[in-house]
Amino acid sequence: MLNPVLIYSLVWEYRERWRTPLPPDRIETEGFAYVEGVTQGPIEGRFRGTNSARQRSDGRFLTDVRGVILGPAGLVVSVDYDGIGCPYPSNDEPLEDRTKVTISARHQTDDPEWSRLNDSICVGVGENRFTPDGTRLALFDVYEIQWELLTDRPTERPVAPGPITIDDFPFDLDAMRHTRQA
Repeated sequence: MLNPVLIYSLVWEYRERWRTPLPPDRIETEGFAYVEGVTQGPIEGRFRGTNSARQRSDGRFLTDVRGVILGPAGLVVSVDYDGIGCPYPSNDEPLEDRTKVTISARHQTDDPEWSRLNDSICVGVGENRFTPDGTRLALFDVYEIQWELLTDRPTERPVAPGPITIDDFPFDLDAMRHTRQA
């Protein structure tokens, strides 16, 4: 059973952004952005980070964020977000467009109150949107998934005992190389 607990809401502003089209067709792009923002909720503070998002040919963004939350009384929480951004719903007015974003989040801190996050994967849901003046924002709610015992799960082996064969599938490296070059 999952028991998600909100640990913070984050909003950041893209301070500077760059995009580089990638060969061979220049449809996909590699990006880099410097972002700044704030977190609110149980973990409050200032957020600074970078986003090295890649945009795929289908328009999806692969989020790759590294950053830090700087809280009161010397709280420092390093963050690492990986996720996917889906550019919808689209609108005729570009400033009303949204990009739905889901992330996995890892945290690292030496703060005793939050050190349990060092051993967990958190999840975040949010979106990119624009302010009326055209500033791009990212908004997330980040949840800790708290571990619980799986007491009602069986403990029998899932497969019958016996030898395990891994190489039942013929693996032809030359054929794979030829397929990739075609």
